Amino acid sequence: MLIEADNAEMVVVGTRSRNKVSAAVLGSVATAVSAKAPCPVVVVRGERRTGPVVVGTDGSPDSEDAIAFAFEEAARTGQRLDVVYCWQPQAEHAAPIDSTEQLLQNWLAESLAPYREKFPTVPVRASVAEGRASTRLIKRSAKASLVVVGSRGRGGVTGLLLGSVSQSLLHHADSPVAIVRRSKES
Repeated sequence: MLIEADNAEMVVVGTRSRNKVSAAVLGSVATAVSAKAPCPVVVVRGERRTGPVVVGTDGSPDSEDAIAFAFEEAARTGQRLDVVYCWQPQAEHAAPIDSTEQLLQNWLAESLAPYREKFPTVPVRASVAEGRASTRLIKRSAKASLVVVGSRGRGGVTGLLLGSVSQSLLHHADSPVAIVRRSKES
């Protein structure tokens, strides 16, 4: 399957995991393909449902392709897009939390402006959430039609691994999960 993935636009795999115990040892095909494929990989579990497309962003270039993928999917399906930026305040944080959240919210709105222009019919809800990204995105997966995240694999040994957010979602999300690697043109 990985050989075909080199020329594919997307790979879709299923998983049989239906409970927390089997999710902890997600099928080897889904895990390997998600970790190594050079194109977006969607891991499907459960029944198809409607709901928002949820995308997690961390502001890095690695998440840009995930945002573009999520906008395209929301436009294709007619679903709302929920964009989530998660952060954890530091104990020595100089600015008040409220003002930091407002700055992050402003930044998030500005960073989404080009996508909103390109996809004017997609309803978008952008939010800044305090806490671990994996925890917040897993919780949102309960009502999502799809959760989308980027991947930081860069080839070599790191290219064989998925980040902790991707891994957590693959093992614990209640919806299909799309893992989007940076495109070769980026």
